[in-house]
Amino acid sequence: MRTRSTPIQNNPFGPGRFFTYWTLNKSGDFFTLVSLLEDDFEGSRSRPTIQFDTRICNATEAVLHCAYLCKALGADPNAHIEIAMRYKGLRGRKLGSGSPARYLGLVEGESTLEDEVSVSMILGLGTIKSLIVETVKKLCEPLFMVFDFSIVPDEVYRQIVSDFINGKVS
Repeated sequence: MRTRSTPIQNNPFGPGRFFTYWTLNKSGDFFTLVSLLEDDFEGSRSRPTIQFDTRICNATEAVLHCAYLCKALGADPNAHIEIAMRYKGLRGRKLGSGSPARYLGLVEGESTLEDEVSVSMILGLGTIKSLIVETVKKLCEPLFMVFDFSIVPDEVYRQIVSDFINGKVS
């Protein structure tokens, strides 16, 4: 099974209108297209950002959705799956936080010149839950690196992923 998730910029439905499109084909490939939540807030056009905590939550949701979908389709727990994420519309954005309580000491650096980051990985279906934090980190880390080589500490990944799994999005 392959899962692909692509956050996009410039919501065709206009600001303040978040959307998600998904499709599943007969071969088990699952595709998701999601508008960037960061673009749906007032003032986002004057200071476009990518919120590291929002991206971690979205990656966690995508990985868990993949695991639950595979289980519902009766996939063998020993099966290997490919997860790929592509982040588009990055050029001119700065890295920030969606939560004022989670600042990380980010230094306001230059806007990124990169417009797109892609990452993919193959993992065992049966290991997704036990390796969820490591998986999410591998899916997000290349994105954060294009913002002045920013690194999110492991304990921040653990907290955000754990909170998300427990129904708390902060």
